[in-house]
Amino acid sequence: MALTEDPNNNVPPAEENAQAERAPRMRVLKKGKILFENGTRSYTVTVRNISETGARLQLSDPQAVPLEFVLQVELDNFRVPCRRVWDEGLLYGVEFTGEKELLGHEPVHQAVQSAESIRSSFQTYGMSTSTTDTTSDNNPGGTVRRSSKPGFGRRGG
Repeated sequence: MALTEDPNNNVPPAEENAQAERAPRMRVLKKGKILFENGTRSYTVTVRNISETGARLQLSDPQAVPLEFVLQVELDNFRVPCRRVWDEGLLYGVEFTGEKELLGHEPVHQAVQSAESIRSSFQTYGMSTSTTDTTSDNNPGGTVRRSSKPGFGRRGG
């Protein structure tokens, strides 16, 4: 999903004066988690916009959100400690209070292999990625014969 600047800059009235001081936020729509009580409890949230210094979160149901918690955004492969700055209904403004911690696995968008790298891996191990259809004079009915090479999902003969 491409990031775009939030053209509406929807900020609760209490935050209007602080807006000039905060980093520009990019509008996003990403799944996140609020982790608290040492990670034993969590709520699923939607990250609506984000910057280097904070984010706007939306819950789907009313919950008692603690003043301090950890926000985890798995798609971006990080978690960061936060402090709740404002709330209005199901919307919450948070300030990042520490450094972003990268999670121990690759982000989703980097984990996808290209088709070319997969083909290369198959060729390295002597596997075929496609079958060859052939007809010949020795095949009078013109029926299709498959190559005898073993390929993906087929047993060798």
